[in-house]
Amino acid sequence: MYTDRQGKVRKAIYFNNEDWEKIEKKAALCKLNTTRYIRKSALENYLVFYDLKEISKLVGEVNKVGQNVNQIVRKVHESNNIYKTDVESLRKDYDELCSLICEFFSNLSSSTVL
Repeated sequence: MYTDRQGKVRKAIYFNNEDWEKIEKKAALCKLNTTRYIRKSALENYLVFYDLKEISKLVGEVNKVGQNVNQIVRKVHESNNIYKTDVESLRKDYDELCSLICEFFSNLSSSTVL
């Protein structure tokens, strides 16, 4: 790290050619030189990080409901009847899925923001 007399710190950052071209284009669109564009982007923008482990739980529940629907459809085709217990089971799974989706999106809004 290099610090000059005015307290400014100089850092070297390496970009590949493709990324650098994108940065130059974005800086030009903002009518900024690349240094100012990178500085403003780093200091004034924010990043949002999501915990994707929760999505796997949600996907599992969606798959479970899908399997139950397939089983019920198979039974209906085999017997031309649908049983109240099957519909109740499906409703319970659906309600649980809706609850998980609501919980997921409420947790999403409280994700880590930097």
